Order: sequence, then C-alpha cells, then structure tokens
Amino acid sequence: MKIILSIRFNRKAEEINFLIILIVYLFIIIFQRRIYKVETYNLTFMVFVG
Repeated sequence: MKIILSIRFNRKAEEINFLIILIVYLFIIIFQRRIYKVETYNLTFMVFVG
C-alpha cells in the first residue's frame, strides 16, 4: 500500500511540476515582449525562476 501511494503521489507531483513549467513558459513568452518596458517585473520573474 505504501508503494502504491508513493507512486500515485509521484505522478501527481510530476503533473503539478508539468503545469508549473507550462505556466513559467507562458510568463516567459509574455514578459519577453515587456522586458524593455518594465524592468521590475523582469527582475521579480527572474528571482521567481531562479
């Protein structure tokens, strides 16, 4: 039972990480157009990614 639960938890964690990666790529696409306009959002975004 513990092995099955751990496997399910790992799958859920991988799905959550995949969603986070998709959100990060969307933010990169959005901020690439606004980097030269607003520098503060770019710095906070780089801190969030790093």
